[in-house]
Amino acid sequence: MDRDHDINATYEGGVLRPDEPLAIPDHARVRITVHEAARTSNGTGPTRIDPTPEQRAAAAAALERLSQRGVIDVGMLPTRDQLYDRV
Repeated sequence: MDRDHDINATYEGGVLRPDEPLAIPDHARVRITVHEAARTSNGTGPTRIDPTPEQRAAAAAALERLSQRGVIDVGMLPTRDQLYDRV
């Protein structure tokens, strides 16, 4: 490993166990900075969702439909009346 990498690992029985194999030789010295991950409701740690381009397009289309119906105003700053629920 010739540069910095972020990895996910589980601390178990006094040992950090990486979620994936590391591309470093045995007995290599490394420096570790530990940041405890927030736990989800099922206790497994953080969940990252990386939407596909199709999912992003579908979400954008849904926002546009809501905007056209007047439910939300996409792309414009709210007016003072909207901010203070005077509409």
